[in-house]
Amino acid sequence: MTYHSFCRMPGRLGRAHVDALRALVPVMHVVLCRVVQRLQAEGGLAARLESLTPREKEMVDLVCRGHTNGEIAALSNLSETTVKHHLTNIFDKLGAESRTRLMHLLAAQATKAVIGAGIRVL
Repeated sequence: MTYHSFCRMPGRLGRAHVDALRALVPVMHVVLCRVVQRLQAEGGLAARLESLTPREKEMVDLVCRGHTNGEIAALSNLSETTVKHHLTNIFDKLGAESRTRLMHLLAAQATKAVIGAGIRVL
């Protein structure tokens, strides 16, 4: 039962309705705050992805293809230490603590982009 279901009820609200609303409002507030925070965090990921340098974007692509640091170094004509440096910068910029978390963030972003691609705002 939500606040909106009470708005559509005919007649006056009784004591039970008021008590139910008093119990629901704090819960609804917490849930709404969590939703807003999550949406803000997800929206921020797109901006953080755009902040990556072309080289960092190349590193992300190679990581997503399953390459090791050594393989990325060979493919990019860099030292493995430089690759590690780039990956550390990428992790810091995107808020990922590992390759696994990086791939999870990117997969979630890609899924959201695909789902949102067919939505039209009138």
